[in-house]
Amino acid sequence: AALETVRSMNDRGIETRRPIEVVNWTNEEGPRFPPSMLGSGVFAGAFERDFAYAIRDAEGLRFGDELERIGYRGDIPCRPRPLAGYLELHVEQGPALISEGIQIGIVEGIRGITWLRITMKGVRDHAGPTPMHMRKDALVGAARAISAIRDIPGKLDPDLVTTVGELSVSPGAINVIPDRVTFSVDFRHRGEAVLARAHDAVIEAAEAAASAEGLEIEVDPLGGSTPVAFDPGVTGAIERACSEGGYSSLRLWSAAGHDARYAADLCPSAMIFAPSVNGKSHAEDELTTWEDAARGCEVLAGALLTLANRS
Repeated sequence: AALETVRSMNDRGIETRRPIEVVNWTNEEGPRFPPSMLGSGVFAGAFERDFAYAIRDAEGLRFGDELERIGYRGDIPCRPRPLAGYLELHVEQGPALISEGIQIGIVEGIRGITWLRITMKGVRDHAGPTPMHMRKDALVGAARAISAIRDIPGKLDPDLVTTVGELSVSPGAINVIPDRVTFSVDFRHRGEAVLARAHDAVIEAAEAAASAEGLEIEVDPLGGSTPVAFDPGVTGAIERACSEGGYSSLRLWSAAGHDARYAADLCPSAMIFAPSVNGKSHAEDELTTWEDAARGCEVLAGALLTLANRS
């Protein structure tokens, strides 16, 4: 969309008061090399470059070395600051727009995210001869914890979400009691106070589950990001572009992480959402129609022209 916008401006000979640049950030998702939004985070000063290069994946490979391997580890400094503004178009990845029949989402902020890795350690034993009362089953402890973590939003705040998306069981044999289980925890909310309470609640639930099964427990932080509210001037420019295009719009907060989170630390920023069919994302049936994508691109162009021509 950013490339199409700039190409269209060039085709029409449009000039703006401020220069426009297109950026493609690296490692936005971050599942292999956490934390997420690593490229924009380094650019914004949230992470040191050497810290980013030193991050290792599950196989022990370093992020910097892997960038070098594919020819993506550059040595040219980033362009100078200050920046006048930042806009990002994305699919919503949720059901708000599609369920309301709204064409464009005006994103007012991004929820904070916390990632943890929890490891429970028990005793490996034979599944047959070992009596139930003598077992220290790491998987049972993890299952207790995961179930309790699932219930935390209902106790703390209905807008809080918690997810366990990774689970590793050792040794992973049908006839062996697991002695080690590692799982991830992802929780998100727009309020820092709620995130802090959720953090404590997750650890408390995991420790209680481990204690009930006689297990050892380790909790390791994997990173995350604090909530951020976007600039009213930029969201206003997006709203104006929606009005000029005749598109319905809805103001909402993003529940997913985006590079705009760190751009907002540097300059006035905001995001535009296009609808996700059935609210699906990070799944094979994820879909945003070309018509919705085109509308999002038009709103991006309109808001960009407004911002780039401000004195």
